Amino acid sequence: MRMLLAISLFIMMHFPSVALAAPVCDDTNIGHREIVLPGGSISPGVDHSSFVPVYTGGFLSINLANYYNCHVTSGDSSSYDMFVFLEPLNSYGNSYSFNSGAMRYYSVVAMNAPAFGVGLSTALASPPGMAVNTVDKVWFDSSYQIHGSYKGAYIISLVNGSLLQPGVLSGSDLPTFGIYGMIFKSDGTPYDGKKITMGSVSFSGSVNVIPFTCQTPDVVVPMGKYKTTDFTGVGSTSQWVDFNIELGNCPGNYPGYYTYKNQMSVLINPVYGNPTPDSFSLKSGTGSATGIDMQVRKQNDSSMITMGTGFDPLGPVTGNTGVTQLRIPLQARYIQSGGQVTPGLAESALTFTINYY
Repeated sequence: MRMLLAISLFIMMHFPSVALAAPVCDDTNIGHREIVLPGGSISPGVDHSSFVPVYTGGFLSINLANYYNCHVTSGDSSSYDMFVFLEPLNSYGNSYSFNSGAMRYYSVVAMNAPAFGVGLSTALASPPGMAVNTVDKVWFDSSYQIHGSYKGAYIISLVNGSLLQPGVLSGSDLPTFGIYGMIFKSDGTPYDGKKITMGSVSFSGSVNVIPFTCQTPDVVVPMGKYKTTDFTGVGSTSQWVDFNIELGNCPGNYPGYYTYKNQMSVLINPVYGNPTPDSFSLKSGTGSATGIDMQVRKQNDSSMITMGTGFDPLGPVTGNTGVTQLRIPLQARYIQSGGQVTPGLAESALTFTINYY
């Protein structure tokens, strides 16, 4: 009998492990951070446009670079960037990004609370290909050192055109954000695309919203009486009559006052039409005068006001502490526009819109 002897040979081979060079950010734990709204009141205009900040503040008071335990393992001489960014932990409307001046970027996350959103600003754009709220950036290399720290700031913004209503903006109404990091190579491409969880940030406290606007009562201008012979031909005029547009009960010290160049614009539109850019027509009808129009200008200004075009009525106003009233001085006159002036009522009307911030 033949027998086949099978012998199994086990060969054990040893492969020593090799540490691959890589960027590492270990134990980067910022923890939970809370931003406390300072209380008090804000008084944005009811006609603020979208994305207008109504409150700003520092994002974090600590030097986050101290919390980034990032280094490059042995054998890697490359340098890397780590972008630190926030993402809302819950769904909050839409996200908007826009540039507001040289090297300033704002990303705004719309809230479910009416009209408001949380924006985050930074002097840096978001990581390449990522539409996120970047709040910091550091770079590191084989020297085991963190280089650079570019902290952003948070803003509370209006993110739509809704008119504000009086009320309280509570910090608990604002989104809670996760704090994350991602490592990028020096060429701008992600190292491994993984998000590094670092912590979270939320808001508390409250701000009282008082959407004041100035009161602007109607103005009646007594123009006086004239003879038809007072007008001697096309282009002849009456004397100027002074009048004022009054702004009253404007926001005062809510929560304080600051020296800042006010922005104001007045837009005047004729009710009965304007035959030329700088004149407007009289009300027509039985018993109305014909052959004359009207003009307006700022007091002591030789230039006529162009109908339908906004103008600055006062120039920059600074140093007014808690002023709640303002007067815009103007003048009106008649101007002959036709070959013959006929007697009658010489009435007209204008509407004025005032934007002020």
